[in-house]
Amino acid sequence: MRAHTSLKPLHQTIGSIAKWYETPLGQSMLAAQQQVLSEELSCLFGYHLMQLSVLPNRRLSESSRINHCFSLSPAVVNSSDVKTHLCDVQGLADLDALPLPDESIDVTLLHHVLEFSNNPHKVLKEAARVTVPRGHIVIFGFNPLSMLGLIQLIAQFYSANVIWKRRALRAGRLRDWLEFLDFSCVRLQYLSHNLPINHARYQVHSRFMSCKTGSTVPFGSTFCLIARKDKVGLTPLKPEWDKSTLLGASQIRKRSMSARSSRSALILPLRRKNKFHLKR
Repeated sequence: MRAHTSLKPLHQTIGSIAKWYETPLGQSMLAAQQQVLSEELSCLFGYHLMQLSVLPNRRLSESSRINHCFSLSPAVVNSSDVKTHLCDVQGLADLDALPLPDESIDVTLLHHVLEFSNNPHKVLKEAARVTVPRGHIVIFGFNPLSMLGLIQLIAQFYSANVIWKRRALRAGRLRDWLEFLDFSCVRLQYLSHNLPINHARYQVHSRFMSCKTGSTVPFGSTFCLIARKDKVGLTPLKPEWDKSTLLGASQIRKRSMSARSSRSALILPLRRKNKFHLKR
């Protein structure tokens, strides 16, 4: 809880997080995530894809078939690969208050933004709000139940690196949040099963461990969760009386009192009881 209260805003730490991904360990994890995205995004269709990532200058949606892919970031990140990896459209916005209308995005990509946010539930709620019915949310996060998660429990108190100052969000906890927001988990994969050693040669020679371990073993350093929005869009229907002319029905003309016939308008006098008939 002490690390959560000292969590800095993402617009202040996003530059340091992006710099960590330039290390051998960060590059190895990013390569594994890119491989999963190349397989998953090719099966997701729509008109708009939004990327919310701690690497706003990286185009993580290169394998997507969606034409309009853009990125939103809370701050500008100065990096040497800005021109080579810049997304199609990039804007500045608070991730917990997206400047987008409801149900306007087909695929929403959340790349490690929940763990470094002060209010991850609100960020996920905003992502769910802008996602269309039957749309998808793709979430990448660090797995607390891994060797990297165990290191984070100790390093958050002794290291000044921003990468260790994050929230420990399990995939099961995110699944519960998504179910509350009318989402269902489609697929969950665990990546980077090798030891989190920040050495280039070790990362190259230990890639086979993830291939032999498999993506279902819940001990990888990162995970990828894909969820689908099960909320059904409602189509407004016209009232039935608006269709009466199409069905051939005609309106009934109202009749006034003067239109009644003279026979029906006669007032009959009251009949008196004959007293002679009552006597015997």
